[in-house]
Amino acid sequence: MNFMSDKTNFYFQIIGSFSVVVLLTYLHFMQVPSMDLINLNQVDKLAHVLMFFLTMMWFMYVTPKPHQLLVGVSLILFGLVLEYIQMNFLPDRTFEWLDWIADGIGVVLSFFIVPVLTDKFFDSSV
Repeated sequence: MNFMSDKTNFYFQIIGSFSVVVLLTYLHFMQVPSMDLINLNQVDKLAHVLMFFLTMMWFMYVTPKPHQLLVGVSLILFGLVLEYIQMNFLPDRTFEWLDWIADGIGVVLSFFIVPVLTDKFFDSSV
């Protein structure tokens, strides 16, 4: 039983995608609180990987398979743009190549992990 019409599903995908990109942008620019107990550099890189992994996971859900690679490359380039904005327009923030690499790793990991999770936990015959 399909509880959403195609038009409702389309709007859900558009609003959801916009919300995911806005949340990603907010989290990317968010000032991290300082904690002396842990090394924030490694936590920051892990956060970048996780943010971009989850974002690409969403886009793999709403994007037809032939276009997913284009979306992945666009998302990696979006990470580069966010780093550039951070460097030029936000005080006390810098451009970090390792952050951008972590963004890319998150996107690439989603291409390997999401299909495995989908096959393992969801019946693809439905």
